[in-house]
Amino acid sequence: MTQNKLAKYITASIILAGFLLVRFYEKKILDDGLFDFFENDYLTENLPPVSLSKLLLADSLHYGLNVLLSILFLKLIFKQKQLIGFLSLLFLLFYVLLIIFLFLAVIFYKPGHYLFLFYIRRLLIQPIFLFLLIPALFVQQKSKP
Repeated sequence: MTQNKLAKYITASIILAGFLLVRFYEKKILDDGLFDFFENDYLTENLPPVSLSKLLLADSLHYGLNVLLSILFLKLIFKQKQLIGFLSLLFLLFYVLLIIFLFLAVIFYKPGHYLFLFYIRRLLIQPIFLFLLIPALFVQQKSKP
């Protein structure tokens, strides 16, 4: 194994450890007030009293950490600067749309209608886009002449 490959594997391991740390400490440092709600009686209960600004800030920080780690990981795999710039803009567009939808989902929440709020929040706090982008980008690169 070359030294360059070893450095890539070590860097990838550090980035993946970063994802695990964000996930492990999310309740302690990024608590948005909804973790317990979605672990308990979310099917029929009202939303607990949450500060909308705290919710939006916590989920924005969560998304930001995941995007930073995602961009670093994608940069490690795909070296093209243009692609990384495009992906950064794409992540920003996703953020703007998702934060607007999260705001609306909280404002207009009705007991029992939790799915929209659940999935919008899930897209913000989990690195789902990374798992969707990697295979799509590999396929796209393979199809280039």
